[in-house]
Amino acid sequence: MLKAKDIMSTTITTIHPDETIYDAVNLLYNKKISGLPVVDSDGKLVGIITENDVLNLVFSGSARSTKVSDIMTKNVVTFSPDTDVDKISLTISEKKYRRVIITDENNKVVGIVSRHDIIRIILDKS
Repeated sequence: MLKAKDIMSTTITTIHPDETIYDAVNLLYNKKISGLPVVDSDGKLVGIITENDVLNLVFSGSARSTKVSDIMTKNVVTFSPDTDVDKISLTISEKKYRRVIITDENNKVVGIVSRHDIIRIILDKS
């Protein structure tokens, strides 16, 4: 059985909660990604900010003055590196997530599993 650690991306772009939405948009756009784990100064996960979060702000606030912490999702679904990919795939499908964060026992971000990573498994098996 494949585990998260077998397919997760380990090159992770993160952002801090005190940075602005403008900073987040800049990273999302330039890295061509749709979500960013939000981490504290110790690298521990405190939230996630996604394109949807940013789009919801477009008509209600200023990207240059609003902090990431003001609009990030704080209750993030996470998995350990040893979680079965089947379980992650089911969660992504049921919750309509684009990605899930993989954390270690200290809540530090160690990877991300996206829908793309799971779909790649199908191609690798063919």
